[in-house]
Amino acid sequence: MMTMILTKFNNKIRKIDPAGVVSTFSSSTFSGPADVQFNASGELLVLESTSGTIKKISADGTTVTSVDLVDENGNAIQI
Repeated sequence: MMTMILTKFNNKIRKIDPAGVVSTFSSSTFSGPADVQFNASGELLVLESTSGTIKKISADGTTVTSVDLVDENGNAIQI
């Protein structure tokens, strides 16, 4: 089992593997990471509270895609 740690102050996501080794999960910088969840494909979904987006990171931590949750006026987008 892998443990994920959100580090809001430096906007990174760290992982701790079963052997206790700590490393950065993705080279992406996040904007106020607030919550994380793995989907069925092993991708990590990261809710960013500051930017109003959800980032999807591939299981190996390399690919990042973003979905905006607010429009240009700051209004919530229904998805």
